[in-house]
Amino acid sequence: MFFVESKYKKNDNFPYLVQENLLNKEDIDYIKDNFPRELFNKIEDLHDKMGLTEGRTNIQFQNPLMSSFLKKDKVWKKLFSTFSGKKFSKNLYNIFKAECDDLVIDGLNLDKARWFVNPKSYLMVKDNFFLSRFIRKVKLYIYTKYLSILWYSLSIMDIPVVMIDLQLCKAKSGYELKPHIDSRSKLMSVLFYLNEVKDIKNNYISNLDLYESDNSKNPLEFLGITPNEKLNKFNSIKVESNKLVVILNTNNAFHGVDQWTSENYRKFFYIAYTVKGRDNIWKTNKSTGKN
Repeated sequence: MFFVESKYKKNDNFPYLVQENLLNKEDIDYIKDNFPRELFNKIEDLHDKMGLTEGRTNIQFQNPLMSSFLKKDKVWKKLFSTFSGKKFSKNLYNIFKAECDDLVIDGLNLDKARWFVNPKSYLMVKDNFFLSRFIRKVKLYIYTKYLSILWYSLSIMDIPVVMIDLQLCKAKSGYELKPHIDSRSKLMSVLFYLNEVKDIKNNYISNLDLYESDNSKNPLEFLGITPNEKLNKFNSIKVESNKLVVILNTNNAFHGVDQWTSENYRKFFYIAYTVKGRDNIWKTNKSTGKN
């Protein structure tokens, strides 16, 4: 359906990739025209009843309502299957393999990692029949037990497990993300934008901002966000339809989204790759013994 190319990788302050026109015109037009609005309305109504008022709604790949939608739409199903597939995931890893070899902790051999879609599912969605909900819970329980045994066996053989979390997201006006670094167990984050977001003057807003730290240029020094952290924006990636962004979650991969106001929603895919059973996968001065 598409292929991510290494020539779009950048190493300005940390490794990331920006590739435009990922899908062909026919596919991206279809995806935009057939965005599952009714599905999001159902989820957002449910969130309202539960008192959840976040500015961003995420629907996981395994959500029962999403599963029903994908069964009826072959193009969307193919896109979801491609994003959650091992071929896509391993291609991204191979693009950043050199950086991973340098920056991932010693003893964690990602070359032999096994990749799994995260089995967790939102079971809070109300079914028409109690039995179908019960059956889904039983199936999920059996499957997670099987995976637990498999993952334990892999850990004994010192084979890393990388979890793939895939979500379809919709952010509304007012949404923002303060500059931050993701969890230290996360390997990569992927964003695939489905639409542009502009203000009344036709300026791009809701951009993905990338930052560098004044306190350190050393990728082995993890600073996090502290009151004394000094960050400078070095790039602002426009939110544009059919654009893919991949961030390698190194110790200095600061990023965020400025608060924005628009009548439009920000629609995108989000994929996170996390190494199971690890609190931190990145080298630091402390872990390497360097000063």
